[in-house]
Amino acid sequence: MKSTTKRGTKKIPVPAVTPGGSIVYEVGKLKKPKVGVLSTSYAEEREAIYEELWGEASSVSHELLPQIPHVDVYTSPPRSRIAPSSVW
Repeated sequence: MKSTTKRGTKKIPVPAVTPGGSIVYEVGKLKKPKVGVLSTSYAEEREAIYEELWGEASSVSHELLPQIPHVDVYTSPPRSRIAPSSVW
């Protein structure tokens, strides 16, 4: 918040705005990201379930730094059959 304006006896903060008029929300100081390593057994179980649901992945994009939550992007080609109902 850049400045304040006085309304009555209270000072009310005036939000910063972009040249287009959008309000700029300040979130404060960013925290250091949590870093962790996923257990190998969990990762293997997860990948087996993904393969059962969507077939073999044609590519997997792994995060360079293992942050929490860990995000990997699996790309699978389209399949003609629907995933087995026993999984749901």
